[in-house]
Amino acid sequence: MKHSALLAGLGLGALLGAAAYGARHRRDRAAAAPDSASDLSMQKPPQDTAGALADSLQGTVSYGQGTAGCTLQHHKAAADVLDWVDSDAGHAALADPDSITLTQALQDWWATLTPAQQERFYENWPEVDQRAHAITRQPDDHKEHLDVAGADRIDYSNFKGDYPTFSRYMAELYTAKYGHAPQHPAGAG
Repeated sequence: MKHSALLAGLGLGALLGAAAYGARHRRDRAAAAPDSASDLSMQKPPQDTAGALADSLQGTVSYGQGTAGCTLQHHKAAADVLDWVDSDAGHAALADPDSITLTQALQDWWATLTPAQQERFYENWPEVDQRAHAITRQPDDHKEHLDVAGADRIDYSNFKGDYPTFSRYMAELYTAKYGHAPQHPAGAG
């Protein structure tokens, strides 16, 4: 009984401490409110990063292998991911990839997937990843596929994102979930 009361007291203390920290943090943020629109864009909350990342990954789980247009779907999904990696949010997250932001955003995204979507990710990610690498290495070879697939951007010749780092983090997520690294198909690209 004493042990339960002690644990309850510790739990209540932790909740009160977190609430006090949250209130202090909100006051500090309000006091440091940006004065201009450009300052606002530099202070995007992490949920913006996570939401944009989740949106960019949606294409990796929106189709199944063997369906018509898989090659185009791979290209479109790769382009969506590359667009996030090359965005302000992607640059910020990948500048310090060991921060909790990227890892947590990937884990949060994964938690929203249904079992069927998780299976589609397992099937699709190796091909999407390989296409993304190929697009960054030889962008001109993929313009036609990207155009036909309906990608927002078809010219990646000026791509400045750190895709290898992002790919490494996705491989870690993949390995943690499936027990092995993604196996890229031979000859695709």
